[in-house]
Amino acid sequence: SFASVYFEKMLKGGKAPSLWLRNMQLAAYSTLIAVASLLCTADPARAEQGLLHGFNTVTWAVVLTQSLGGIIVAVCIKYADNILRTFAQTVSVVFGAFGSYFLFDFQITASFNMGLVFVAAAIVLYGHAAQTPTESCRACTGCLCPPAWL
Repeated sequence: SFASVYFEKMLKGGKAPSLWLRNMQLAAYSTLIAVASLLCTADPARAEQGLLHGFNTVTWAVVLTQSLGGIIVAVCIKYADNILRTFAQTVSVVFGAFGSYFLFDFQITASFNMGLVFVAAAIVLYGHAAQTPTESCRACTGCLCPPAWL
């Protein structure tokens, strides 16, 4: 959470570098960590078949998807905010779970359904124009009097 908020602050700050320069800086740090990890791992196939042994069309599709996803997240944070990005990620996880249900026999449990309800409620409440619970209730029910529980 701290990293997301700090990244948003850096992107939206007055004298911050451009979105593309910030992405290049983050990629450089990630590259250093990945190269260090690669050098610390002994892999006989790497010496024999090269650095990208085992890469196929599916692997390259995943690499492309992940890189485009990173750019989309950066643009979302730049032009929206961190909360909307979190909602978008949550909705994508839910869609991914439903896709996994049909493609990979994923079991949807009661706790998953409860989480789904909470996510949907949070998205609706965040996007709602009402300022108070009474206004929200009136907007949903069309009633002008406050409910007894308020």
